[in-house]
Amino acid sequence: MLALQGCIVTIDALGCQYKIADQIVAAGADYLFSLKENQPTLYDDVKRYFEPIDAAHPDPNVATHTAFDVDHGRLETRFHGITGDVAWLIALHPTWKSVKSVGIIDSAREIGDKTSFERRYYVSSLAADPVVFAVSGRGHWGIENSLHYVLGVMYREDAAWLKSGDGSENYAYFRKIGMTVVWADRESEDSIKSRVKQMAWSDDYLERLLFHSSFVSEAPLEDPGAYCICARSAVLPPRASAFTFPQARRT
Repeated sequence: MLALQGCIVTIDALGCQYKIADQIVAAGADYLFSLKENQPTLYDDVKRYFEPIDAAHPDPNVATHTAFDVDHGRLETRFHGITGDVAWLIALHPTWKSVKSVGIIDSAREIGDKTSFERRYYVSSLAADPVVFAVSGRGHWGIENSLHYVLGVMYREDAAWLKSGDGSENYAYFRKIGMTVVWADRESEDSIKSRVKQMAWSDDYLERLLFHSSFVSEAPLEDPGAYCICARSAVLPPRASAFTFPQARRT
């Protein structure tokens, strides 16, 4: 069981189900669900609502926020729009009684002379705050890119021969513990792959991470080390805090 009180739970479209939403709210948390065609009528209704709205055509009922990223020669512009005007949606879909807002994220990526565009839709129990919406949405993909991708590529998690039983679950815990220890090194500029190798090659480096490093008590919200990971979901704490190992020495 996860302690979710006061947290924001983000889940991919597969988990966009009203029963899951009700359980999260009952646990004292909020949710932000990606909405796709696996919920066809809900998706179509939200899509139709936002159809005339974008950065160039705002709506007074829709709060907005725009963010920019420049990385590796790529410029990404993200337009966020969110509204608390959901009475009509609950009337059409009474099982989604916990919804308090719906939103869109328009992402435009420019790489050289090529530009790609994507629009994503969301339902949430959060109030219509565009900044919280932007940070929560970005935080989810930070987990996907910084944890799940690393586990899949570096640890080859999908190729692991243990597929069932306690062994599979235990090894998954060990991988995530290993990643948490790797993230404890806030001073190194080396890649994650390089740090993992150093942990295997150097007892001194491993000891420093395990027994003499602080797991950052005030980590920024965008930091993957500040999240609690659960399958393809991310639990974003209201105040990102992390565990600090006690000072100890090997004997």
